[in-house]
Amino acid sequence: MEPRLRVGYAQQWRRFRVLVVVDDFTRECLALVVDTSIGGHRVARELDALISWRGKPLMIVSDNGTELTSHAILRWQEVNGVEWHYVAPGKPMQNAFVESLNGRFRDECLNECLFRSLPAARLVIEAWRVDYNANRPHTSLGGLTPAEFTLRTTRKSNRTCFRLTVCPISTRLLISGSTVRARVRPPSKPRD
Repeated sequence: MEPRLRVGYAQQWRRFRVLVVVDDFTRECLALVVDTSIGGHRVARELDALISWRGKPLMIVSDNGTELTSHAILRWQEVNGVEWHYVAPGKPMQNAFVESLNGRFRDECLNECLFRSLPAARLVIEAWRVDYNANRPHTSLGGLTPAEFTLRTTRKSNRTCFRLTVCPISTRLLISGSTVRARVRPPSKPRD
C-alpha cells in the first residue's frame, strides 16, 4: 500500500481596490486604478490626471463610498467647478452602466486570475481595460468599440465634455506564493 501524502497550502490573502472610471457617453473605461487603499486624495489625483488628458467633464456620478464623499473630494469638486451627483443609497440602477461593467470586469478578469503581486494585478487589469475599449463593440454605440466611437465623436464635435462615473470595487490579492508541505504518513494498518 502506498504511503499517504498530506499537502497544505500557506496562503496570505490581501484585499485590493479598483477605482473604475467610465465615460458615460463613449462607454470608454478611462481608468482602472488598482491599489490596496484608495482614499479621497488619491481619487482627486486620478481625476486631475484624467482631466489633463480628456478635459473637464460636465458631471461626475458616483456612489456614496467614503472615498467619494470625503473632504478631499468635496474640496476638489469646488475648486474644479465640476457638478457631482451621488446615486441614492441602495439604488444601483441609477448607476447601471458602471455596475454592468463592474460585473463583466469581475467575471472576466478578477474571478479568472490569481494575482501574486500588486504590479502583476495592475498589468493584467490594464490589459483587460485596453481590450475592453479596443475590441468590444457595443450595440448602444452602433456596433462600434468605445475607442472607435471616441475617435469619431471627437473628430466631429471637437468636444471634451463628458460625464464620468466613478465606482470603487474591492477584491482579493494573493500576496505570497503558496508553499507546499508534504508529510508522509505510514499506511494504515489493515483491520482484522
